[in-house]
Amino acid sequence: MADVFIAFDEAHPLTDHWDQLETSGLSNYTELRRALQVLSTFSLFTFFLPTDKISQFSPPRTHGPSNRICRSTFRPPPPFIELGFDQLMRNRKVLDKYKTLEQVTSSECIAHMGSPLWGTMHDLGDEQVRHGLLGFAIEKLLNSSTTSALKLTEDQQYAVLSQRLGLDIGTTAYVSAPLIDVSKKILKQIENHMCVCIEISNGMEIIRGIAASEPILSEAASYIMRQNFPNFDLAGSLSNVLSEFPIHLGDRRELLVAAFFTWARDNVIVKQPPPPLPEFCRHSSVREIISCLFFEPVVQSMFNDIPSIGPSKAEKRTLGEVTHAAHMHFNHLIQSQEKKIVAHRYLIAVMARGAAVLGANCQAGVDMVFPYLYGSTDLDDKNVGFIMVQVKNDSKFSIPDADLFQKMDPFQCGLLDKSDRNVRPFSIPIIRIVFALRGNQAMVTHMRYSSPSEGAFPTGLDNGEPCFTSYDYWCSGIGPNLLQPVGDGMAHEKWKGLLDEPDPWDSFYQRSVAPDILRSQFPASSCDKSHMNHWFSDSWISGRS
Repeated sequence: MADVFIAFDEAHPLTDHWDQLETSGLSNYTELRRALQVLSTFSLFTFFLPTDKISQFSPPRTHGPSNRICRSTFRPPPPFIELGFDQLMRNRKVLDKYKTLEQVTSSECIAHMGSPLWGTMHDLGDEQVRHGLLGFAIEKLLNSSTTSALKLTEDQQYAVLSQRLGLDIGTTAYVSAPLIDVSKKILKQIENHMCVCIEISNGMEIIRGIAASEPILSEAASYIMRQNFPNFDLAGSLSNVLSEFPIHLGDRRELLVAAFFTWARDNVIVKQPPPPLPEFCRHSSVREIISCLFFEPVVQSMFNDIPSIGPSKAEKRTLGEVTHAAHMHFNHLIQSQEKKIVAHRYLIAVMARGAAVLGANCQAGVDMVFPYLYGSTDLDDKNVGFIMVQVKNDSKFSIPDADLFQKMDPFQCGLLDKSDRNVRPFSIPIIRIVFALRGNQAMVTHMRYSSPSEGAFPTGLDNGEPCFTSYDYWCSGIGPNLLQPVGDGMAHEKWKGLLDEPDPWDSFYQRSVAPDILRSQFPASSCDKSHMNHWFSDSWISGRS
């Protein structure tokens, strides 16, 4: 280990070029690096801590101003990116110190989650600093000190939405944007908008960043969306981000439904009295979330419904009664990396961060899960229930389909396992909702089954009796007077436009000067005849068009 460490904080101005045309490649940083190289035989290590211009400190080999870097005879150390999260929670862990929903929504708990920046300010700052912590997070997220009602840039819109919806512009191979443009956009988010750099390839050619789960930044994004910027339009901002960044809505448009729940949560918070400073976050009841998700007539009908499926001897409480006793802490979504995490035994950890979870790729039976505590706000596995959501974006799902709910059996999906019914049926009521976005008639249908086997697989039955209680709903379409986030008029048209967003491959071919020839280079990969007509019988193809 070195004997002496030198740290240059806010080091990015050092990279400003001496000449305006930037042809010489000379800057204070290049000269300082040359001077430090003279001391290379000493026990000395130097840190440069930039807020932006990461690539200027360790440029791609082919773009470095130094001949030795270009020839690979000198390789500067790569940037440090494995810095970790939640270090300040080690002595105040959830369930050890924070044991209730009220405690995990406290500013103290939220500030110590994620980057140490927030917890350090909370612990070492005075009362004024703690009172202004959320405002500081808003400024860092937007890279702007203004709190007035200004129109957000596309980069700021992405920063806000990525903190809420788990957007990621660096994980999937998209044909809709050149790689260099994607890298620039990622780098800009890392440099300016609190995106976390998680991977840098050798030579800095490829950079990957994500909006990691930092509850204080999610709450800052929520504040921007619901209050600080009246000009913030969720559908419009989502449309802008999807057009400017290589992000997929999801084949079944899961992202739209995630946005609906986010909008509903924010509107619940708007209706609540603000908490006393330095607090800035509150939990809410599931009843409040549903009341802001659907329009009033739909909500009143739902609240009078009894369970769609459940043990025959169980008490038949209405949805209104159940959701009044259920509480959730939700201000963002986490994209799961493996299917196993989408399970009841892990949901308490997800909820403690103020999150819901998006299913992993090919997750069977469920696209997203919103956990809640039932009957108590104590963080205890035995109190955890959940809303299961599946999204369909196909017109063939125009009428309620009991088979889909059977496949959403929580035991079959892996959300519940044998341990959840060792003594008795799983006692916490759950809610299952299918959003059939292409449904012809805008309505919510309460599912009823002629027998338990219609709404559950054998894995969810015990001698023909359901091992869980669920309130099941089929939400058809996004038409007027159905979903509050969609609204009507211009807002409804924007959401409908998002629903009709073209497939990335369609956009890819449309940009080509010879789309049919380009399609021929992807044989048998789609139904368009251009993928086959050079090599397969015309009569066979015409019979299938």
